[in-house]
Amino acid sequence: MVRCRAVIFDLDGTLVDAFAAVADALNVARAACGLPPLPLEAVRGQVGWGLSDLLARNVGPERVAEARPHFEAHYAAHHLAGTRLLPGAGEALADLARRGAGLGIASNKPPRFTRDLLERLDLAPLFGAILGPGPDLPPKPDPAMLRAACALLDAAPAETLYVGDMPLDVESAVRAGMPHLLVPTGAVPAADLARVPGVRLARDLLDVAARVEVGGLRSAPGDRSRDPT
Repeated sequence: MVRCRAVIFDLDGTLVDAFAAVADALNVARAACGLPPLPLEAVRGQVGWGLSDLLARNVGPERVAEARPHFEAHYAAHHLAGTRLLPGAGEALADLARRGAGLGIASNKPPRFTRDLLERLDLAPLFGAILGPGPDLPPKPDPAMLRAACALLDAAPAETLYVGDMPLDVESAVRAGMPHLLVPTGAVPAADLARVPGVRLARDLLDVAARVEVGGLRSAPGDRSRDPT
């Protein structure tokens, strides 16, 4: 069991399957740069580090500014139809919210897309923090995004469980001073996740919810602002 006051989730590969929508938008951006399309499986394993990283890998760092508007325009128009909630996600979120856990999202996806999707799925009201990269929040694994989400949920990092689907999420949690669980629902097979040093694995999101005991923890006032690393 993990005793906590709040649970922060990654998005792509953790709560939703958006890989096809990302691949389609990336191929539109590649076409605008005169490059051929990539198959879904070639893109799937590259999702999770943020849009700038994805574009740099696939059109070259020098063409990111050229490609970004093409990606964003296509993704904005089509990602809601091309993204689905992963099995058990809705039930797990509802269960945690019912038991009083603060819920947050910390995703390397541009935050406007995350908000649009959560609103379309009727999940946005469940979350007290919906964060993504911005001028003051570098992408994960930098711990700033997770710490900012903890502050919005009024929970210290040590009181907050982080749930993700890839090795980057383990690093993010460790750097933020948070416990974590990974689910094998993204691009990384369970066998590969099991080899990540220090990893804690759950079977799926329903297993995550079953392992959470909500409430009871409180840090001393001075501990809540201390850098845990």
